[in-house]
Amino acid sequence: YEALRQEYEANQRYKTDLLMADLAGLGIARPEQMPEWTIQSEAELLGACYVAEGSTLGGKVIKKHLGQTAQLNGLSFHYYSVYATETGPQWKRFLAFLDQQSGRLPQSEVVQGARSAFSFLLDSIRYIHLLAPSNLSQSYIHNS
Repeated sequence: YEALRQEYEANQRYKTDLLMADLAGLGIARPEQMPEWTIQSEAELLGACYVAEGSTLGGKVIKKHLGQTAQLNGLSFHYYSVYATETGPQWKRFLAFLDQQSGRLPQSEVVQGARSAFSFLLDSIRYIHLLAPSNLSQSYIHNS
């Protein structure tokens, strides 16, 4: 998948470290083990990328709401700030990349990749929630 990763500009779009920084800000240690996830094809990778990039688009709204939560006061929300003022342009570049790639890849696999990414994220949230310190309010973990 290396050619696809390069065209996708994966090194410039990498977000895992930002998520780990946000967890640390919440007092949640980096998980030693996470749910497993295997991507079977370039098409599935493209679907997963769609989920990852789409999450940054809604991140501006989410960040605003999280910032108004008293218990989260002072947190940086690194993940939701990943592109700062470049969120819109980055999304447009990704959509152009998606259009370019999707014509050569099976659409059903792209959709399966997106579904798989959502499932992995939900499993990860459930797993990380189990690791959360007991002093964290359950209300903002579930309702933010």
